[in-house]
This record gives sequence, C-alpha cells and structure tokens, in this order.
Amino acid sequence: MKSTTVSIKESVTIPLHLSDTEVFILESLAVDDEKADRYEGKILEQMLRMCGKAPVYYYFRTKLEFIELLKEFQKSSYRYLHLSCHASPTEIYTTYETIPLSEFCSILGSHLKNRRFFMSACEIGNNIASTAMFGTSKGMYSFAAPAEKIRFDHAAALWSAFYVRTGDLHVEKKKKRSNGDVTKIVSLNIQAINETLQKLCDLFGVSFYSAWYDPRADQQKVVDISIAPSVPSTIKKATGPMKDC
Repeated sequence: MKSTTVSIKESVTIPLHLSDTEVFILESLAVDDEKADRYEGKILEQMLRMCGKAPVYYYFRTKLEFIELLKEFQKSSYRYLHLSCHASPTEIYTTYETIPLSEFCSILGSHLKNRRFFMSACEIGNNIASTAMFGTSKGMYSFAAPAEKIRFDHAAALWSAFYVRTGDLHVEKKKKRSNGDVTKIVSLNIQAINETLQKLCDLFGVSFYSAWYDPRADQQKVVDISIAPSVPSTIKKATGPMKDC
C-alpha cells in the first residue's frame, strides 16, 4: 500500500542544502494491527497534508520491501525518515519477519547520509541501537525513538504534534559557497528537536532517547541523551484496542 509519489533526483546522496524539509514515512505492522486499522504512519501522513506538507507514505510487509523502499528514500530529496513498526531493544519486526538489530543497521547502511531518522517503535530508543546505527550509517545527522513501550494512540498523537511543531521551528540561513554563489539553507537544529520531545514526553508520560552527530565536538563524536517526563506520569498503560505498539 502506498500513497502519493516521491520526487527522485539523479544523485543518490542529496546535499543538505538541496534536501526538502519533508517526511518520508515507512510503516510495517502485525496482521492483527492491520485488521484493527492501527495505521499510525497513515494518520501521520494525513495530519501533515492538512498542514500543507507533502509527506510520502509506503507500507511494507517484508525485509526485501524495506530494503527497496530505503533506496527510494535515499534517491528522494526528503530530509526526514520516519519508520513506524514494532520493535524490542534488540530486534525490529516487519509484518512477517524479525530483523536482528545488527542486520537492521547493516541494511540502513549509507541510506541515511545527510538525513535525520525517527523511529516510532517500542524500546528501540537506546544507546546500543544508536551506537550500531551511527556505526553503519555514516553521515546520519540524528536519531530519536521511544525508550519504552508506547500506546498506539499516544504514538500517533505524539508524532503528529512533533512534526507540526518542529515544522514551525525551521530556521532559514544564507551560506556563501566557494564559487561566490549564495545558497539558502533551511534547517532544524537538535536543540529544537530535543526541547520539543521533552514537552511531548511530559504530556504523554513516555521516555525517549535522542542521539546526534556533533561535528563541533573535540573529536566529532555522537552525543546522546535520555529524555524522561519532568514529573511522574499518571497515564495508564493501554490494554485492549489501545495496546502498546
């Protein structure tokens, strides 16, 4: 299942200043979720369209489909990859398959160069997963995901709010290039991402993990933080139709 089309450019690695501040959504759920119509990624696409954005949405069921869709993302001009699926701290699940973290990171490879990666998947937000991803995805700007289980309804609302809010926080800058041309760059800094996540963690009572590549650090290292609710949560974990994702 897919909707809309994606603009493809000849280069397989789009420079930052040429990328679009749009969201490329990939989703894979369990068969029971499909029957219950719990398509969080589809809801996100509809919300972004309401905001005047041009998201791309693809649904997949197998590892091979995921691999092919990553190629489409890399060829596109879209800056943000959003993956909605089930996961554990060490595994990622498609509809029909289980992908070990090490293999998942190998699949990601160089597809995330000059991009930001957001995962809506339970418990995958952790240092082990992040270290493995940055180890194989050279040039990836940042990664963020839930550090614990999160309800389907909360995930759909949280991510919609995240992209709507951060869409208003992009900063436009002008950069003079070596040939004298002036290029307009629209960017979203990691501080804005983390501050937005903190507010949403407070609202929904869920913990997140955020990591990013810092070229200004002494050894150009990956920096990470855990983002927890500022106050103890009184939100109940879901059962039944609103189960954890």
